[in-house]
Amino acid sequence: MFVIGNAPSSPSGRNAGTRAVCSRPMSSHCPVVRNQSQRQRWASRRVPAFEKRRVAGSARTLVCKAPTLTDDMFESEVLQADVPVLVDFYAEWCGPCKLIAPLIDWAANEFSGKMKVYKLDTDTNPKFLTRYGISGLPTLILMKKGDVVARHEGAIGKPALTQFLTENLPELVP
Repeated sequence: MFVIGNAPSSPSGRNAGTRAVCSRPMSSHCPVVRNQSQRQRWASRRVPAFEKRRVAGSARTLVCKAPTLTDDMFESEVLQADVPVLVDFYAEWCGPCKLIAPLIDWAANEFSGKMKVYKLDTDTNPKFLTRYGISGLPTLILMKKGDVVARHEGAIGKPALTQFLTENLPELVP
């Protein structure tokens, strides 16, 4: 632990009267809390709706409403599906995966009945990494009748996701 401010481990006397604690060395990611009102604002910052705090620690875990796939379910739910399927390959530790989680929920709600949307955790199901040539997360793979129609690697915004889906599946256009 590094203590910033009025503490013996502090290299200078700057920020006297404050004690901000950080688990990593001081850099641009660590906010320096200079007074009580800043400390209160930082402590009460909003946690996005798709995240929640674990009981055992301060690490955040991904919460998404789209169903999660396993090895056993993949064959029946994705490869034998009669409608197109969007599979989000993600990992709990992946920041961009947490960033697009609300978009995956949105796509599941927006295109329900026309398309199925699933999430697949690559840490618990590693065989799909080599099977589909996944080298980065998040990876979105759009499948139709068991065949890969399109894929997108990396974070994506709502307009780009809409364009990705409608270009590759014209039947989704209203």
